[in-house]
Amino acid sequence: MLRVRAGRSFSSLAHTDFRRLIVGSASTGIANWVQQVAKGWLVFELTDSPLQLGLVMFAQGFPMFLSAPIAGALADRFEQRMIIWTSQALMSAVGLTLALLVLFDAVVIWQVYVLAVLSGILFGINGPPRQAIIYDLVGRADLPNAIALNSMVQNSSRIFGPMLGAVLFATVGLEGAFFLQAAGYLVGMITILMIQTRTPKRASSAVSIFRNLNEGLAYVRLDRLLSALVLIAVVNAAMAWPYLSLMPAFAGDVLGLDDSGFALLITGGGAGAFIGAAGLVVFDQSRNRGHILVATVLGMGLGLMAMAMTDILPLIVLLVFGMGLASAIQQVMNNTLIQLNVADQYRGRVTALYFQTWGLTPFGGLAMGALAEGIGLQPAFLVMGVVTAIVTLWLYVVTPLKEA
Repeated sequence: MLRVRAGRSFSSLAHTDFRRLIVGSASTGIANWVQQVAKGWLVFELTDSPLQLGLVMFAQGFPMFLSAPIAGALADRFEQRMIIWTSQALMSAVGLTLALLVLFDAVVIWQVYVLAVLSGILFGINGPPRQAIIYDLVGRADLPNAIALNSMVQNSSRIFGPMLGAVLFATVGLEGAFFLQAAGYLVGMITILMIQTRTPKRASSAVSIFRNLNEGLAYVRLDRLLSALVLIAVVNAAMAWPYLSLMPAFAGDVLGLDDSGFALLITGGGAGAFIGAAGLVVFDQSRNRGHILVATVLGMGLGLMAMAMTDILPLIVLLVFGMGLASAIQQVMNNTLIQLNVADQYRGRVTALYFQTWGLTPFGGLAMGALAEGIGLQPAFLVMGVVTAIVTLWLYVVTPLKEA
């Protein structure tokens, strides 16, 4: 049950370094969403293929899947601040390269694939320490509020990012979106340098990184709740989230929208995500986290099934809004439960394992893109929704999620 938390809604902002992290999260979040919208439309313009959309997403996500665990081990061994700063500097350079290629009309699809691979590697390195550092900046008492507030800020970028992308598409072209991406990462780099908190070493650097990784995996395997939390994240990432990679084709082929209409449709999902995360900031989320987590993933599955059965634009907008709301709540609940239940010495590695599940989205995107090529977009959405719902219900029955 959710209750209003009088005077506690923004308690985590009392920590100066967390405020700096939030500013950086806002700028990098906008950069990420601008480039996601722009890259999706660029690929669709170059290829007119749902499969290619899935392939590009795979090219970005698979390297992230591989690099995230290494980043988690590094986050337990070294200063998290500098890992975040270095990866963001390189991400900015990748965005600038794509902007210049589009500006001079020199971009071809293989270049998009190469830059997607580089982006995936760097995003995988950036994400785990950015999540793990929150605990050190705010402490255990303010951790749930900090995670919800961070999610609210990041999901607000799902509103402003596509909106800015739509404006840039209509005024200066796709290259403007990629230049904005590079600038957003630059702002994030500056704010990270301003953080004063130094994170402690949690894992021994006297042993190999791979031994650190094996220790983290063994720890999760032996903890039934952490294992269940990772599994529910796998379901969501592999079967529900891939719908985002197919949205350019859905917008163009099913709904008949142009690039601006597509960006505004994605903005609707961002609005839902923002409201979902904001609700968790305002309301007490200390009870029934496991039930809420399962309900929101199940809601994603039902939303996908509904999208498979209609092409009425206002209804689609409502569904995308609802799925955005559900996805934001799911992310906050999952991340909060993991960070509250993990032993401190494994924090970076377990956070990385959770973050690694995001890298499964491209596998699902690739599979669903191929399926959509064969049977159509809406039947593919139906398959995604049915599988998500069935597996989520099964996990609710056989794991400790309902007790979390």
